[in-house]
Amino acid sequence: FFPYIDETDLVIDALLGSGLNRPLHDLSAALVTHINAANTQVISIDLPSGMPADLFFKEAVVVKATHTLTFQAFKFCFVLPEYAIFTGQLHILDIGLNKAFPDRMDTIYEMAEREELRGYLKTRAPFSHKGIFGHALLMAGHEGQMGAAILASKACLRAGVGKLTVLVPNEQLPVIQTAIPEAMAMPRERGMPQLNGFAVVAMGPGMSFTEETAVYIEALLNLYEKPMVLDADAFAYFQIQKDALSRIPAGSLLTPHPKEFDLLFGASENSFERYRKALALSGEYPFIIILKGHYTLIASNGKGWFNTTGNAGMAKGGSGDVLTGILTALLAQGYEPLKAAKLGVYLHGLAGDFALEHQTMETMLPTDLVETLAKAFRALRAVD
Repeated sequence: FFPYIDETDLVIDALLGSGLNRPLHDLSAALVTHINAANTQVISIDLPSGMPADLFFKEAVVVKATHTLTFQAFKFCFVLPEYAIFTGQLHILDIGLNKAFPDRMDTIYEMAEREELRGYLKTRAPFSHKGIFGHALLMAGHEGQMGAAILASKACLRAGVGKLTVLVPNEQLPVIQTAIPEAMAMPRERGMPQLNGFAVVAMGPGMSFTEETAVYIEALLNLYEKPMVLDADAFAYFQIQKDALSRIPAGSLLTPHPKEFDLLFGASENSFERYRKALALSGEYPFIIILKGHYTLIASNGKGWFNTTGNAGMAKGGSGDVLTGILTALLAQGYEPLKAAKLGVYLHGLAGDFALEHQTMETMLPTDLVETLAKAFRALRAVD
């Protein structure tokens, strides 16, 4: 008894609002199924009907919208990749609600906003010298994987580190010193360098997990107490030595993608569960979790911030290495760890958005992110 929907019809979905707390069933579920079966445009008001604002239904019946016109604020459900198929193109409409009200709300999730992050950026004094902006140690690279070390190193230098030393296998020294003349290089075979002279240590990109890697991580945990950046192959050690997570220095930045996160902390059935677990872990441990994705989550002290920059063109091997380099540079320059995390992720995504002006989603390369990082810094610093 539902009306026939022609391909030329436009469906306005205003069946339900944002207060849904259980999956659709019976008549409402049948109506949504009928709408989804029609090959036509659908505009959903506030939320696609059947989608909860702040919960996750595993097998929900939800309207598949072409456009979603949501009111006033971004909703938590829109960061879940499982719901992307239903949302379509998202539009946030200002309907005149009191703008001061959200600032008084106590929430566990926020969006990383440009206005706040712009205030984080430091200004360099005219008489600055390289010693002010920190000396970073990057442990990266392995035979056949030196590209990751190069990408992380270039990004670190572009993001403002004062000095950079890259620790690589002896036979790979010519690669680093040829590709990145601005960086110093040391052979890993010489052993762990004296760490007290480094403002930050980063580890993982293209390093490959070997017995040697485990030795270096063990030494780091014993000798280094400042915040560090851990990525990629560094996680393999903590998958084996779960107890070692408690020895990671406070303020350290961990940058797993979802698969690495699950290997580290146990499998999650969906993104909703993974996000909640990241927040819980960030309250249990003193480090900061940067869970990479379309809306990267920065979890710290039981609270989370979702990043709003970036695009699917960045879904390519090497993009995460660029992020590691940016974060390393910011920590080396003395940014507080949480500010460094939020600022670094935002700049990384913004560089990707600027790269898209000259590339397509398919042709974008991680090296493009390094090249557009200057434009990202300039745009964030600019006052509207």
